[in-house]
Amino acid sequence: MKLQYIKEQAKNLRKENKTYAKIGNILHISLFSARNMCSHEPRKNSKIGRKPKITKKMDMRIKTAIANIHQAGEKVNSQKIIKETGANVSIRTAQRHLLRMDLKYKRASPVIFLSKLHKEKRMAIILSGLKTNTVGN
Repeated sequence: MKLQYIKEQAKNLRKENKTYAKIGNILHISLFSARNMCSHEPRKNSKIGRKPKITKKMDMRIKTAIANIHQAGEKVNSQKIIKETGANVSIRTAQRHLLRMDLKYKRASPVIFLSKLHKEKRMAIILSGLKTNTVGN
């Protein structure tokens, strides 16, 4: 609480065009502490760590590409996946992503895994088609 109060005072003094040395003398802190308090703002809503190179949308494209490659009867490899999805990642990143998904090249599943929402939508479409296309009497 005290540190926040000192930071606010330092910023207000800086707005009054005081030098860092004068701010330090007034608040009884060093020149460097005064400069840091006035210049550095804390980051808001920032996550720590690397951002994923392959997004969820790209992940779904990769799964679709695997299904298409299997359907064509070809072997799955990272170069084909990058080429088919148009991903702007390195070959090693694609390989690492496949290993993380537990999709090694020979064991890559030809089935597209759908989320619960997608499954419910597909079931609704199928059921509505069955209701309209059933033969009555």
